[in-house]
Amino acid sequence: TLEDNGPRIGEFEFRRKYGLLDKRVLFVPLQRPNDSVIRFLSGNVSGVDHFCEEISKLSRSLGPEWRIILKQHPLETVTPAIPGVTVLSTDTHVYDAISAADAIALINSGVGLLGLCFGKPVFCFGKAFYAHPGLAETVTDAEDLHRKLTHIHPPNKEVVLRFIHYLTNEFY
Repeated sequence: TLEDNGPRIGEFEFRRKYGLLDKRVLFVPLQRPNDSVIRFLSGNVSGVDHFCEEISKLSRSLGPEWRIILKQHPLETVTPAIPGVTVLSTDTHVYDAISAADAIALINSGVGLLGLCFGKPVFCFGKAFYAHPGLAETVTDAEDLHRKLTHIHPPNKEVVLRFIHYLTNEFY
């Protein structure tokens, strides 16, 4: 990870700690509001505030089988209040949240790439460089994401491996 995280506790302990043992989990990692990726590649949302509004709409429309968990960016000090969303403690290791998630929704974050490596469905509101067939899906708004959450499927493992190979051995 790029930022410091607390110690790992594992998926089961994470789910137990946050009351998620019998729930489907949507993990929402937040980004820095003034990050250049947010300023220039927010895509279908105009920034973090608009993204949080869409997540708020989604929290009102998802059934009781779903829980949305939100992790504030480690370098931010203020967490937006989003009704119906569980805010993770600041020392939560992002790998535990990814492991416990059934899906991940974000604007455009490196956490999405990590989620693909974990085999998790990733939904991007922004213009993510990894939003391609077999990898992550782009969504337009809360309604679009809600529709897609009814039929989630993991990313194509072969496509993920090829993409990671390309990034590590050719691009970087």
